[in-house]
Order: sequence, then structure tokens, then C-alpha cells
Amino acid sequence: MKKRIYGMSKDFLTKKSSIVVILIFILIAILGVVSIRHTWNHVVKQNSEAAIKTAKIAASALNGEMIKKMSGVPEDIGTIAYKSVKQRLVKIKSLIDGARFTYLFTKKEGKLYFMADSEPEDAKDYSPPGQEYSEADTNYIKLFDSGEELITPPITDRWGTWVSVLVPIKDETTGRTIAVFGMDYEANRWRSTIVLDVLRASVIIVVASLLLLFLSIKFVSQNNLLKNKAIERKQAEAELKESEEKFRSLSEESPNMIFINKAGRVVYVNKKCQEILGYTRDEFLDPRFNFLDIIAPEHIEMVKENFADRYKGKAKDSYEYALVTKDKRRIETSISAKIINYEGGNAILGIVTDITERKRVELLIQRQNNELQELNATKDKFFSIIAHDLRSPFQGFLGVTEMMNENIGEFSTEQIVKFIGELNKSAQNLYKLLQNLLDWAQLKKGSFSFTPEEFSLSKTVSTNIEQINKRAIRKGITIINEVPGEQKVFADERMINSILGNLLSNAVKFSRKEGKVTVKAKTISNGTVEIAVGDTGIGMSERVVNKLFKIDEKVGKTGTDGELSTGLGLLLCKEFVEKLGGKIWVESEEGKGSTFYFTLQERN
Repeated sequence: MKKRIYGMSKDFLTKKSSIVVILIFILIAILGVVSIRHTWNHVVKQNSEAAIKTAKIAASALNGEMIKKMSGVPEDIGTIAYKSVKQRLVKIKSLIDGARFTYLFTKKEGKLYFMADSEPEDAKDYSPPGQEYSEADTNYIKLFDSGEELITPPITDRWGTWVSVLVPIKDETTGRTIAVFGMDYEANRWRSTIVLDVLRASVIIVVASLLLLFLSIKFVSQNNLLKNKAIERKQAEAELKESEEKFRSLSEESPNMIFINKAGRVVYVNKKCQEILGYTRDEFLDPRFNFLDIIAPEHIEMVKENFADRYKGKAKDSYEYALVTKDKRRIETSISAKIINYEGGNAILGIVTDITERKRVELLIQRQNNELQELNATKDKFFSIIAHDLRSPFQGFLGVTEMMNENIGEFSTEQIVKFIGELNKSAQNLYKLLQNLLDWAQLKKGSFSFTPEEFSLSKTVSTNIEQINKRAIRKGITIINEVPGEQKVFADERMINSILGNLLSNAVKFSRKEGKVTVKAKTISNGTVEIAVGDTGIGMSERVVNKLFKIDEKVGKTGTDGELSTGLGLLLCKEFVEKLGGKIWVESEEGKGSTFYFTLQERN
């Protein structure tokens, strides 16, 4: 992976664009840190609000009338009021996940005294009624005046280090605070809960940042590629112009090819004409020599018209024809002609320049322009697919993590395991998409290694079945390898693994439970092997079939178990099969399954 990224950077990133990428990386890193910091503050605030809300609900469950009958003295122990409040504190502690202590304290003469707590009377952490709460922070006393709830930062006392949630309990008649309900969480566990929640939320930020960085590098690289193509085109045009000027200069000093045609006969040719076209001077000047014999057949009528227009003064200054030499070679030429007086009559003086190389460069430029236009169109469609297909796995991540983040304490272990399974499913789909993206990008920029060799098709099929069999077993789907053991093919095994992996993945994805997937192969003709991957799944309509293998079409079907489609698998299969000189197609019927076929060569 590191080598691939280094190679891509070396090939595409100039010094200037490298600075751009570094700035983008720094910006993404800053945004990531800010996002994580914001997430941390949000999680701390959310957890604090949830803890206060829980404590308020718990405080409301305590019997205020009973609390009013207690004085916060040792004699309270034997009273019904104390026993009632004690039982409720114990019950509250058992119901609230993470709470280590629940207790009540009151204020007398400017000091705080315990009224009751949730600990057994023989426990070392038990605080009896009337015991002074000497470790209490001064802010605890202020609660009796403010009447506001309070959640403390980690505070260390004789019992340990705690985050305390404190809720004043008021006399409903007077509105005066008569006691404070306290609920302590171990500080390490409190921090661990916050860190875990932040990590869950940060996974998406990190993945999104990495993806954004990857797309930024890809965009800069693609932009550099387009610039390089444009520079190459300008260089080719400059070379062409220089070549033309050189031809003209050479023509003035020692003309390339010069001929004089009078009344349809060649009456003069220079040495260059003889050298290039292969005819002797006598052959050119022979009255039986027809000038039209050296014109390419498709240009003969155009030459006749131009010669006639030249005598009428209507022809343009120069034009291009293809000439055919004596040994049947074709030469692309540019002819400049004018009417001269020769031996008492009008004749045509032609100065001929060989532009075969210029034509080749023009064709090359045109081909590069077409490739650039196609590359731009493909890039736009490709980014559209990426944007669409990345949305679904991220929505899965966001939905599940948000639900777990907000209600983690309410879920059972089985529910959490189920949510983790959903996250894993989204991660697998995202990983498959990224793998296909890398293969597609390598193929498009020509860095995908292509090393065809002869190998056993059956073994390769078995290897790919093993890699996907766990998913198939979970869905109760049987995968059968019916490829003959002696069947060999001549191809790039890495490409075949990608093709089979995508086709088998789709077959399992769109097969119902207890379904069957079969891989077959047979030699059809001229050393061509036909491989078929069939399933007994949901099948496709003719309309959907016609949209497959097209980058500008989006099918968007989901699997029988809600699996998402990456949208690139079949496109990649088509590219690889055609790279190997084969073809790929599908036969399908709704409700009865699909069979994908592709062909390979049996041997070199």
C-alpha cells in the first residue's frame, strides 16, 4: 500500500501540487482535531446532562415526607423514615449502571452531615447518620442556597476519586432545600465512558478525513495529468510548427520536391521527386506517364477539380494530397502551386512538402484530445458513483453509532453484538469499495501490472470460494465448484481473482437463504474457455440487465440480506475481461437467478 501511494505521488505530484496536498492535509488535520475536540466537549456535556437527568429522576423517587422526618443524627437509624429512605437509596444504586454510591446529606450550623447512604452498615465505606461530611467541597454547602443541580470534576476523598452528581431536594411547602441527593461515579470509569464514546464518534471523522485526503490527492494528481497532457500537446504543436518552418527553409535552399505540370503532362521534376517517389526523370517526362497515377485513388477527383480551378484562378494557395510511390508506399503531402509561364504557355509549378510526420502528430494530438475528453467524462461519472456509494456505508455507520452513543446503557449484550455486526457489515462494504477503487484507479492510469501466465482455473476458483464461503455459510448458501480439475487458462491471475471475487460476492449477495451458487467452465472453440458463475437468487429484469457494465448507469439494488452494492464491481470485471481479450455478459430472469459468463484464452 505504501509503495502504491509513493508511486502515485512520484508520478503525479509536482513540487507545487505537493505543497497544495500538504496544506490540504494540514487543513484536514486541523479540522479533524477541532471536530474531535468538539465531539469531546459534546460527549462530556451530553454525559453530564444525562447523569443529572438520571439523578433528578432518582431524587424524585425518594419520599420527601420521610426525609423531612429525619434530622441527620445517629438516632435516625431506628426510625421508619430512615429505613424507607435507606431501602430506596440501595434500590437506586442497583438500577443505575456505573453508580458506586448514592447518599443523602443535610446542612446544620454551616456544616454538612450524612443522613443515609446505600452501603451496608458493616461496610468500610458506610457513612452513618450524623457523621460529618468533612471532605465535602465548599460548593456543596452553596447548594442549599442556590437549589441548583451540580456535577463535579473528579474529586479525591477518603473513599477514592469520584465524579459526583448532586441534586437538591426541596420542601414542597416552603421551597427550602432540606437535603441533597448525591450519586458518585468512579472517575476512571466516567472518563473511560467518555473516551469510548468519543472514539466511536471519531472513527467516522478519521475515516472521512482519510477519504477526503485520498480524494484530494487523486484530484490533484488527475489535474496534474491533464496539465501534463496539455503541455505535451503544446510541445507537439511547437515541434510541428518548427518542423514546418524547417521544411519551408529547406525547400527554399534545396526544394524537397518540385514539379511542373503543363496541359496534364509532367515537364519537369527535380532530383528530390525522383528520390522520394522512386521514378526516374525519363519515366516522369515520358508522354505516356499519367500524373494521376501517383495520386491516392481517393484524391484523384479532388486533384482534377483543383487543377481546373488553378487555371481559372479560383484554387487556394495550397492543399493536401496523398501520393503513392513506385513501390506502393503512401506519402502524405502538402502542395503549394501557382500558375507560371513555361515555354510560352501556362503551367502549374508545384512545391511538395512531405507532411507524413505532421499528420501522424495531428492524429496523435486528436487522439489525446479524445482521450482527455473521455477521461474527463469518465472522471465525472466515476466521482458521482463514489459519492453515491460512499453515502450508504457512512449512513450505516452514523445511524448505528448515533443510536449506541445516545442509548448505550439501555441495550443488552445481544443488541450491542447485533449493532457491531451492522458496523462490520458496513465496514466490509466500504473496504470492498475502496479495494475496487484502487484497482480501478491503477487500471486507468496504466499502473496495474499485467502478467498473463498459464494456471489451474479450478484451484483459483476454489481459493476465491474459500475467501467468501464464510459469508455464504451465514446465509445458508452453498457454493459449488464444477470447474474440471485439468482446466487451465492463460491470463493474469490477479485480474481473474478480482473478477471471480466480485462475481461470487454478487451471487451470494443476491441469493436467498438456502440458495446455491455454481461455478462452471468449458472449452467452446478455438482454445476459448467460457466460465459461468450462476446463482438461484432474485434475478434481474431485462431493463436492469441492459444497464449493467455501464459507468453512466446506476442500478442500485440491495442484497437479500440488505447488503449494499459498491457499483464498481461489474465495471471492473468488464475492464479486466476486455483487457484479457475476452468478453462478459449475463443471462437473468426475475425470481429465478442470474448467470454471468466471461471468456478467456486456454493457452498462449
